[in-house]
Amino acid sequence: MKRELRKGAKRLGIELSDSMIEKFIVYQRELLEWNKKMNLVSSRDETRLIKRHFLDSLEPTKFIPDGARVLDIGSGAGFPGVPIKIIRDDIHLDLLEPKLKRFNFLNHLVKTLNLSIGIYRERVEDFSNSKVYDIVLSRSVGKLKWLTPVALSVLSPDGKIVTYKGSRFWDEFKEIDGWKIFYRKPRKFCDGTIVVLKRKNRPR
Repeated sequence: MKRELRKGAKRLGIELSDSMIEKFIVYQRELLEWNKKMNLVSSRDETRLIKRHFLDSLEPTKFIPDGARVLDIGSGAGFPGVPIKIIRDDIHLDLLEPKLKRFNFLNHLVKTLNLSIGIYRERVEDFSNSKVYDIVLSRSVGKLKWLTPVALSVLSPDGKIVTYKGSRFWDEFKEIDGWKIFYRKPRKFCDGTIVVLKRKNRPR
């Protein structure tokens, strides 16, 4: 696992320290243990899990500024937010997960990994926190016509949406207005693309 993680991270221009690797090992252990009781990930194959979840989660890291306030919508088993936080302790990360069992897993995981992360059992539409975020993460959660307005309610004026999209991206993009593509490239470890959206006109 260590070799696979280091090799994959280098493809992303990321150097993993020994302590980061150890956290990923613990993450995998807890994920597979909890997966026996609830459906967190579909595959138990180590190589597939590392590529599909850990490394795929790290791919948008380069778009997150130093010290950024980041909100991960529909975090599920912690992807992509927790892997990013493991290698970017400088960011301020909050996770939103409305499902109780997954919320409980995230609380357990964050304590086990000794990470400073806020976890909220809420849908973003009902999110009552008054924080403003620089980055909203969404890993294949909802179409853009749903994601863009809910993200707008929590983003700073210069904030960006970082999302994972499949083959229907352009159909979704045609349904929204007021946003431009800041970045879009194929994912390195999974099918689909990483998309970064920014508002066309900064609010005054």
